[in-house]
Amino acid sequence: MAAPFAADVVGLVATDVTYGVVGDHGGHNRLIQQIPMVFAGPGVGAKDPNQEMRLVDVTPTVLDLMGIDYNPADFDGQAVKLPKPKG
Repeated sequence: MAAPFAADVVGLVATDVTYGVVGDHGGHNRLIQQIPMVFAGPGVGAKDPNQEMRLVDVTPTVLDLMGIDYNPADFDGQAVKLPKPKG
């Protein structure tokens, strides 16, 4: 909305009413903004944790999985604990 060619007026629709599809770049309600995220690889188990995560949580989560030290105060998000592989 900061672009010089952006609309002069923006209307927000009622909850659960949308003008896009899930995963699209439009809409303000939770249904449209909530996007599935999948992690796969060594150190990540196959069990679905079914927990919420924000985009700002991705980098701290990946750093944790990789065992890389970082200062949590440097990030807006926080690492999400993912299921470990059985073994």
